[in-house]
Amino acid sequence: MIHPLEDQSLWSRLTHPSAEVPKLERRTASLLASLLVARFAIHMTLLMMGLVYVLTGREGSWVGIRINLLGIGVSIVMYLLSRSRRYKIAAVMLVIETIVLLFGAAVSGNPSYDFSLILVYLVVPIFIAGLLFSEFATIIVSAVCVVSILVVLPNLLTGADIDRVTKTATFVAVVSTFIVVFVRHHNLAEKDRQHDLEERERQYRLIAENSTDIIARTSVDGILLYVSPA
Repeated sequence: MIHPLEDQSLWSRLTHPSAEVPKLERRTASLLASLLVARFAIHMTLLMMGLVYVLTGREGSWVGIRINLLGIGVSIVMYLLSRSRRYKIAAVMLVIETIVLLFGAAVSGNPSYDFSLILVYLVVPIFIAGLLFSEFATIIVSAVCVVSILVVLPNLLTGADIDRVTKTATFVAVVSTFIVVFVRHHNLAEKDRQHDLEERERQYRLIAENSTDIIARTSVDGILLYVSPA
């Protein structure tokens, strides 16, 4: 049976973590690389759509094109970091840069465009923080997003509708609450699963070490992996 992290498919090769990453952290590093590959594809798609809109005379903005070009460049840098032992730096960069990009798009976009339609996507970096970090870090990220909407946005966006600002902040806060609850439940379930695995390993080791018969385990290549002390 092939281990998921040892699969030789194209996707696996793109997201496989570096050998420098500690074994217990490789799943998180692989998840981060997967998110960055998907993010790169999204930016490329939005860039192509923006170019088509501008070149065909439909509603479009060069600002959006420049933002997606910036996003592609930063995504490449973060992806390279995610494949090394410095993957945690890439994780922090991903959350911060996504927040900055969304606020930049809301502030610099077409004045007639509803900024709340952009800022509701702040739940994405909050969810990413939940996937990659602890529930405490997720709470910090969500609080920064909500406070930025309520305090920073009105100073950056002239004539912003306060009622719409409040509703946007409320939506982000509500969704963030569900995300934090999900993250906490996931972390507790993972701890329970790890505890069960350790308990089963302890029981099997106890049986093997006290058995009067020799118990051995080998790899598919015939390499001896374990021999009981009997």
